[in-house]
Amino acid sequence: LVAKILANCLQSLLLIYICPTQIRFVKHRYIIDNILLVYKSIYCTRESNQDLIIFLLDFKKVFDKVNWIFLSQTMNKLGFSLSGLNR
Repeated sequence: LVAKILANCLQSLLLIYICPTQIRFVKHRYIIDNILLVYKSIYCTRESNQDLIIFLLDFKKVFDKVNWIFLSQTMNKLGFSLSGLNR
């Protein structure tokens, strides 16, 4: 119950900091939005006769790369603590 209350409180605050193209784990955002964005980018570059480079990245280990010091400092400034969190 506490986790759900905390998640609801943080959700509106976090949306300020989350990129609009971030779709994973964000309520009311869907993977089809990014697929359409890629399709539209390809279409527009073809229509305007421009070059386009698309990068596909594998974020399999992205959570192993979390800057825990930055995350801890940010959460502390927001009034939250990461003490006791398993990293």
